[in-house]
Formats: sequence, structure tokens, C-alpha cells
Amino acid sequence: MSPEERRDKLVDVTLSLLREHGRAVTTRQIAEAAGVAEGTIFRVVESKEELVDLAIARAFEPGALVDRIEEIDPDQDLRDRLVALAAILQQRFRATFELMKTVGMVRPSDHVHDSPEAIARHQIMKAKLDGFINPQSAIVTYAEADRSYPARYARAIAYYQLREPDKSLKLIDALLEEQPENPYLWELKGQVLSEFGRAKEAEAPQRRSVQLKPEAPLLRINLGQTLISLDDRAKIEEGVSELKRSLTLEEDNAEAWRQLAQAYDKLGQEGLARLATAEYDFEIGDVTQARIFAMRAREKLPKNTPEWRRATDIVLVSKPSQEDLRELAREGSSSRNP
Repeated sequence: MSPEERRDKLVDVTLSLLREHGRAVTTRQIAEAAGVAEGTIFRVVESKEELVDLAIARAFEPGALVDRIEEIDPDQDLRDRLVALAAILQQRFRATFELMKTVGMVRPSDHVHDSPEAIARHQIMKAKLDGFINPQSAIVTYAEADRSYPARYARAIAYYQLREPDKSLKLIDALLEEQPENPYLWELKGQVLSEFGRAKEAEAPQRRSVQLKPEAPLLRINLGQTLISLDDRAKIEEGVSELKRSLTLEEDNAEAWRQLAQAYDKLGQEGLARLATAEYDFEIGDVTQARIFAMRAREKLPKNTPEWRRATDIVLVSKPSQEDLRELAREGSSSRNP
């Protein structure tokens, strides 16, 4: 492990312990959690206070916040995108204020400043939001004369939203020449191609986005969506695998269940299609439809399989009617609560 990697690990561990113990955390606790000797800490920093300050500064960096915002599905309605954004920001603010309370801070430390990298990430995120939320304004705000990366990124998204795919793709391709390892640029290219009826062309860039960031569920959902849109059973089955993998990363993603329902329907797997629809309805809070489709799924699924039991579980937690309960009792629900 390089000195930089060791330092980063100690900072991350310290931040986690600060949230639990506040400034009372000891270097022994930090060393044990990091799996290093206590003396190692003082070869990286001069004092515990310096390490605590570094950890607090880390908490104020955008970091994972930007990644989570990047993963908001741009195909959702504007209202849903804003709700998702608000939820992410609320979680961030709550975690930040809880940390400040735990360590006895009333405001960010004077030495906490955004790094140039953090500022650049913020500019890119703002450009993305501007392009998606108000594309007509973005075209004016980020004028053609502005050749900065955020401006070109905003224009690429704005043209996509304004249904001018050729202009959008030209800008995206130019950005990819500069940043060929950026998974979100590949994702954006795939989205534009897919939405404008070029699913076969969309497959390659979406595969590339997943290769570059395999643990991002949204990227796998987009790839799965494209694969199931192709008239090829093997591709559809692969799309199912990608969607199921995305659910292992984010099990409550309603969009993945919706796409799975479509895929299973194409494959002629009616029971699984109905179960996936029930899962989708349950995730969006429509328990009535969730119960209806779960009951329908039970009719098509082999009894006592994991999928059949899951359908039964959905019925039981979705305000079943007395008639539903009597039917479950007649059949023998073999249920277990989720």
C-alpha cells in the first residue's frame, strides 16, 4: 500500500469513527479499525488532531454525493428526478449536521475549502442539471463560444432533451475523445441512441459504461433496457441478467422491476412478468396493484418455489382482502414474511 493509499484509508476510518465517538476517538481505535499498528498513524500524520481535521475536511467534499446525483435516471419525469435529488441532498445534509453535532462544530472549519477537483465536479453537475431540467435556457447560458467541458456537456444534454440527437451525439463524441474512460459520457451516448430508435448502436456504448463502472446499478439498468429492446432472445435473456444484477446492487429500484416485467413478457414467462410487475407496484407504493399482480403471479408460478413464496409475501403485506386471505388459506400460503 502506497503512503497516499494508507493516508486515505486512515482518513476514511477516522471519519467513520468520528460519527460514532466524536473527538473522543483514540488513535488505538483508529489503528484497530484500519488494521495497522498505532505507530503507523504517526508516520502518516503528526497528531491525532491533524488526522481528525483531515477526516472532517473529507466529510465536506462532494465525493459520493456527486456520484449518487449522476445516477439519477434522466428518463424519469422531472418531478421524480427532483424528488430523488431532494432525497439525496437531505441524506447528505443530515449526515453532515449529525457529524458536526458529534464533534462539537457549529460551522465548517475555516480551513475546509473545496479543492479545485471538487469545484470542477460541482460545475459539471450543475451543467448536467441545467441541461436536463431547462434545456432551452441551457443552450443560451452555455453558449457555443464557451468551449469549457461543463458548457459542452450541458449543450450535449440540452440538445438531447430538445430532440436534436445529431447535435447531441457530435458533442458527446468530442467529449469522449477527451475523456474516453468516463462511464457517464458512454451512458449518455447510449441513452441518446436508444431513445431515438438506434438500440443496436446503443448497445456498445452502454456496455462500455458498465465495464468502466460495474457497481453502478443505473448503468446496468440502461444496458438491460437496450438489450431487451432487441429482437434477439439471447440478448433479452442477457438483459434479464443485467437487470437482476442491478437489483443485487439496489434492490428497491422500481425501474429495474418495470424493465424486468417487460423482458419476462417478451420471453413468454407470464408468472415472472406478473411477479416483476407486483414488485414494481410495491416499490412505487401502489399496494392495491401490487396485491392484484402478486395474486395473478401465484396462478402462473410453480407452487412453493421462491418466486411463488415471494408473490405470497407481497400479497400478505399489501393489505389483502378477506377473500385474498381465504384463497391463500385454501391453497396453503407457505409464506414467510420478507
